Amino acid sequence: MKDDGITMHNCKGINNIEKQKLDHLIKMANQDEIRMYILADNEEKSVRKVKEIEERIHTGFGSHIWKKSFEEDNFGRRKVIAWFDSYLSGHNESLTNDEIIKQQQSGVALVTAIENAYRKKYQNDIWKIIRKNKPDISLELFAPRLKKISYRKKSGRPYEIEKVLDNMFKMILTWE
Repeated sequence: MKDDGITMHNCKGINNIEKQKLDHLIKMANQDEIRMYILADNEEKSVRKVKEIEERIHTGFGSHIWKKSFEEDNFGRRKVIAWFDSYLSGHNESLTNDEIIKQQQSGVALVTAIENAYRKKYQNDIWKIIRKNKPDISLELFAPRLKKISYRKKSGRPYEIEKVLDNMFKMILTWE
């Protein structure tokens, strides 16, 4: 993407976006007429934080806040939970849907609810057991679709991320 003039900055959650951390990016975007596009999970402060950034950008801005979370909106609740189950079952561990729902009642996204439910049940970090990271979930869940697309096979209804990326690239790469 750098060859196309696109740079990604992963803040690892909307709560990690602070004015100080993004000030230099916003200043550079405004000074060099660089467009900015933000993707965010629907966390408690997402709308407010994205709006604050939008008000400070003068050169072109777009955003997409997932209805629930990136993983759930793109792959569905069942697929995400099944992904975790496939790893947990190898350790003779599991989480029930009720345990996950109980954690989601505090307003956290699906993957965070799974993390919290696991921590509560097993007093351990799920990522130590799985030995993968959050982007690995998306890559593994997206892989079958990419294979179909690359072989030009019918791939079904596009994932939400495909539509969002299409909009993002149109906005960033199209000069008015």
